[in-house]
Amino acid sequence: MDDNSRGRATAASAPLTFADGTEYQMSPLTDKDIAELDEWVQARSIRIARMSLSAEADAMERRETMSLAMSEASRLTWMAGEGAAVMATLPGMTRLVWQSVKKSHPDVTERMLAEKLFSPENLNAAIDTYEHLNNIGPNLKKTKATRKGRKRKRRRGGKSTRR
Repeated sequence: MDDNSRGRATAASAPLTFADGTEYQMSPLTDKDIAELDEWVQARSIRIARMSLSAEADAMERRETMSLAMSEASRLTWMAGEGAAVMATLPGMTRLVWQSVKKSHPDVTERMLAEKLFSPENLNAAIDTYEHLNNIGPNLKKTKATRKGRKRKRRRGGKSTRR
């Protein structure tokens, strides 16, 4: 997202502009959105378990598989662990962007956004807008290289530490 488009952001939303000029208003996630993202990650996990069952699976195997899947899914959240890994996929990013634009653009579908987000340029624009909107700045995205570049500070006793 360029500096001009950030200037048009409001407290309630920020513009997301794709390479083809299409623009959507992204809104910050609400508690309801966060709950819906958790539910989406959990449902996806259960759906994958269900699809993994073979046609020959008996009732006991189905019951055990689904019981385990529901137990595991209940611990998933979109912000951590396996849930965060799911959100890092194209379907996960699509769902996150859709969750943010649907308030201002109820006619936009996840499928429409998936087609746009398949482009790395558009995906990066969505990530930048999301981070800007939700106050995730460069301080939270330090790389290993920037951590290694810090100067060492001498402590009493001659041991060095990173500052």
